[in-house]
Amino acid sequence: MQKRKEKGSTSTFVSKPPQIEKVYTYILIIATFLIYLNSIPNNYNLDDELVTRNHKLTSQGMKALPAIFSSPYFADNMGNAYEYRPVTLMSFAIEHQFFGENPQISHFFNVLLYTLTILILFKLLKKLFNSENVFLAFAVSLLFATHPIHTEVVAGIKNRDEILALLFGLLSLKTAISYIEKFNIKLLVISLLLFTAGLLSKMSVLSFTLIIPLALITFKNTNHKQVILLSLFLALITAFFAPFHNFSYKVLFAVGLFLTNLTFFIFINSIHRKINIQSIFNFFLKNDPNAPVKRVYNLSHTITYFIISALLIISVIGVIYNQRPLFYLSIIATIFLYLSSTSRNKQLYFLLINFIVAFISINYKQPHSIAFCLIFTFFVFFFVEHKKWKPYIILSLIFLFVPWAINQGIEGFLWFIYMGFILWVYTHEKFRKLSFLLLFVFFISSPLVSFLRGISIFSSVHLYSFIVLSVGLFIHNRFKQLQYVLLLFSFIIPVALAVQMSGMTGSYSIIIEKYANPASIINVGTEYLPAGGRVLDMVEMPLRSDASLNIKIGTGAFVLAEYVKLLLFPYQLGFYYGYSFIEPVGIANFQSLFSLIFHISLFILSLILFKKHKFFSFGIIFYLISISVFANIITPLPGLMAERFMYIPSLGFSILLGTAIVYGLKSRRNQHLIKIQWAVLLTISMLFAVRAFSRNFDWKDHLTLFRADIQHLDKSAQANNLLATNLVIYAQEERNVEKAREMQLEAIKYYKKAILVYPDFINANYDLSRTYQKLNMTDSALIYFKRSTELRPDFFDPYLQIAFIYHQQDSIEEALPYYYKALERKNDIDNVYGNLSYIYFSENNADSVIAVNLRHLRLRPGNKNILINLTRASFMKKDYESAAHYSREILKITPNDIDAQKALEEANFMLSIKG
Repeated sequence: MQKRKEKGSTSTFVSKPPQIEKVYTYILIIATFLIYLNSIPNNYNLDDELVTRNHKLTSQGMKALPAIFSSPYFADNMGNAYEYRPVTLMSFAIEHQFFGENPQISHFFNVLLYTLTILILFKLLKKLFNSENVFLAFAVSLLFATHPIHTEVVAGIKNRDEILALLFGLLSLKTAISYIEKFNIKLLVISLLLFTAGLLSKMSVLSFTLIIPLALITFKNTNHKQVILLSLFLALITAFFAPFHNFSYKVLFAVGLFLTNLTFFIFINSIHRKINIQSIFNFFLKNDPNAPVKRVYNLSHTITYFIISALLIISVIGVIYNQRPLFYLSIIATIFLYLSSTSRNKQLYFLLINFIVAFISINYKQPHSIAFCLIFTFFVFFFVEHKKWKPYIILSLIFLFVPWAINQGIEGFLWFIYMGFILWVYTHEKFRKLSFLLLFVFFISSPLVSFLRGISIFSSVHLYSFIVLSVGLFIHNRFKQLQYVLLLFSFIIPVALAVQMSGMTGSYSIIIEKYANPASIINVGTEYLPAGGRVLDMVEMPLRSDASLNIKIGTGAFVLAEYVKLLLFPYQLGFYYGYSFIEPVGIANFQSLFSLIFHISLFILSLILFKKHKFFSFGIIFYLISISVFANIITPLPGLMAERFMYIPSLGFSILLGTAIVYGLKSRRNQHLIKIQWAVLLTISMLFAVRAFSRNFDWKDHLTLFRADIQHLDKSAQANNLLATNLVIYAQEERNVEKAREMQLEAIKYYKKAILVYPDFINANYDLSRTYQKLNMTDSALIYFKRSTELRPDFFDPYLQIAFIYHQQDSIEEALPYYYKALERKNDIDNVYGNLSYIYFSENNADSVIAVNLRHLRLRPGNKNILINLTRASFMKKDYESAAHYSREILKITPNDIDAQKALEEANFMLSIKG
């Protein structure tokens, strides 16, 4: 068989028969399964119980599937709830249906799903890289399969969500390739459904919104229509599931993703084909999408594109940071460009005006501006006779009508129809007088309706917009010039927005989800999905809500450098990082500065090398896109960093490394160099595999994992705290008393390390005091219980435990204040009322006994023990009338109670003597 030569492809295995692909497949399947085979006997580990053992949904099996799709991923009895991952929970429910709670079965399915992911990855890369690069596809797949940083994902049952997310993401990309090749809309729908399944497994696959179009644009012959359709739907789906509460931020997010994909398309095609940007808009303009693409680079259109992007970014920044001069400036500049530009660009600026106004109006609840924009849009619709305008008008109406309908409801909808009807009537010359009559009818009816509803006529959104409409129609009718009317609305829109917002002190809605310390809602439930916010402690997220951008970028860059270290040298892996393994730092920090320069240089390098080394550039961009989600710059993440977060980004790293091996040691038919390629690939893969295999043993159970890692995680407050907490849990299950005591003493050591790292760590302080209490080391327990009350004054239990300790030591004067402080924070603690009653009885303080028990009785009406205490205290006070009353209440509960009968007889006797 004659070998083929082709620029840009490796010749290593071009002449090999097709059977070599089967050999590669078998190698990948066997190697992957063997590497993680020893993880199957492991027990439950870090957070696995959250989705498996005694889970209120997954433990019910398949009958819980409807509830799973209407419930958050995690929810507890304290009201905490976050995320929405129904596909992941569904997998555990199905597993439980057939196998029950069995950690070995769960581990087996994780290994099976991971092996399936590697198989799909290999098939995808073959399809993406073309058959000439099958060895590159194999090299990348093998490096990815063996990388030790994946041990947390595979060996941790809970992290099946990461496996499923990437699996569905790869399947979505594979199906999208088929869609590009066949241009079959059914394949597009399947690809989008698979991508949605990935998002419903875990949001970490969000980066595929950009990666899927990037891969297709880079390696496949895509046209602008295919890119626009795929990118648009991916962006809309991602924005819908994105963890942001604010509707306008979802819109902004979708637009940002869509524009990013278009930028990819423009850049890559400008390198290879020098296309005109106008071809992108042909899809919207309804021109022939199959017409030959102009191969002339049009500089003026490029400038227009970047001006529009800049104005959009300026307006977005203005809204995000509530800097109104910025978005006022963007609107005014856009209007100026709209009025002064040529017909071609006028359409784009018109669309931009409406989008910016709609975006601002949503955030600041300013329907007046939307009303003016709607009339502006209708004027253009009825009086600009140009087919190319129609798509822009339709998009503008969508942008404007959705927030208008949300704010104004059915009344706004009727106004919308009435306004359109008036303008339609006005377009007919012989009916123009009727249109003015309809306006007059509105001016009569609107104030009347407002008066009857008790609303000021001067606050009506509709009234002002109709006044401007009337003026506009009069000007058009008098001067026969459309430009005068458009100039009027162009002037009114920013003025109306400025006037309406002049009295406001801030935004009505939040755009960026804030960092907070000690708690931050990072995954705010949307209006549509059953997800809530997760609370992060300082040890998980040390960045303060008011941290400067310098600190956020510096810390994010520091974390990215740590990830690079783990990718290159995955030896010291950790189950948890957090504070102060990573501390907030500024950009001036050496590691942060170096990391920032390194990652920026990577991006620039990918652009420079794209034409000649697209595999290398694709690997860089894949890595940068996927890792950006986990940099903590925009969204804070628990622990600041974690190996599971590197699961998808490590694929970009594997593409880079595989490309370096295959093309860095390009064979040129030299068999010696072919052997070097294999030697390098197998050496790296074997080193990775050995480390991954040995790491699986660490995941045997909680204590094995925590003790293995704590040596290099000693600076992590949460890592020390988790080890100590699990030592206490294991001590409770230990039957050997002496061994249990040793484990508790060991726990104390790690609690103290956690507190040394972060003295204000409430969990560590409180749990340390409880551990001392179990060991009867009450003096030490008191120290940390009191410290806990200082750190969290609203937490009742430390006060209660301090009171118990003082009570046991007969220090009653010290115990009493803490009993009452506990009741101030939680008033239904039954044993506190009992202990207080005991103390006051021993002091013959009947009044205090009665006061305590009456308070208790309001919480527990009809409680017999409380009534007995009140009866006794009444006798102590010689209040026989009350004693008789409480005795009768006891007899209502237990009619045959002899003691209550005697008490009633004695009380009645004493009352008869007094009488």
